[in-house]
Amino acid sequence: MNISKLVTRIKMQIGIYGVALPIDNLDEIITDIIRDITLPVFSTYCPYEEKLYIDLDKLERLEHTSSYSSYLLPEFNQRKLLYIKDISYDDRCMSGIGYWGGDIPYLNGVLMQQSMISNAANNLLRTVIPKLNFQFEPPRRVTIYNMIATNSLIFSLLFEHDKNLQTITPTQEESFFRLAILDVKNNLYGLVKHYNQIQTAYGTIDLKIDDWQNAEAERRDLLNDWDDKYQLDLGQITWS
Repeated sequence: MNISKLVTRIKMQIGIYGVALPIDNLDEIITDIIRDITLPVFSTYCPYEEKLYIDLDKLERLEHTSSYSSYLLPEFNQRKLLYIKDISYDDRCMSGIGYWGGDIPYLNGVLMQQSMISNAANNLLRTVIPKLNFQFEPPRRVTIYNMIATNSLIFSLLFEHDKNLQTITPTQEESFFRLAILDVKNNLYGLVKHYNQIQTAYGTIDLKIDDWQNAEAERRDLLNDWDDKYQLDLGQITWS
């Protein structure tokens, strides 16, 4: 999603494209509304997900007992970490054959046998090893329970979307636009509600902003609808 095109689309949709409103830096104000209000709220419903292989030895360990260990996740300077969706074992460290990083042009009998045995052992391990449980404490502390001896885990992390909106996928754009246009209407209404008409070089323009005053109620209804549905899109979130 391109934020400049989004601002233009919003202005055209609400009927202020090409209209000189009594507001300085209108595009900048709309951009601030999108980044500071719409983006954080949208991210709580439809966050940006990224899977990372994390070596626990490289994390600061805050606490350790026989049943759990607490770590401090690294700082993600480019994105704001919202929460953790899942933590799982790294399969590359759970098989007898280990991780092969290159191409395998030919499998001889011994390597094929080792591969079959390791795959069978891996499937067996998945059934007998207890599932990891975890507790996330913002902004970066995570406590992991029932963890066997391993150094590498896969973290499914959920972040706030980037300020440039590039992490918002095409399938998310319309939902984001619905929220953004209501936020813009709601916040601009307080600034221009005292202006019924605008004098321009081409004559007097009547501002048709009566429907803007309903934006707050429409936004509340939209978020209530998302409250009932968004968790179905996120999938199951495991907490200890």
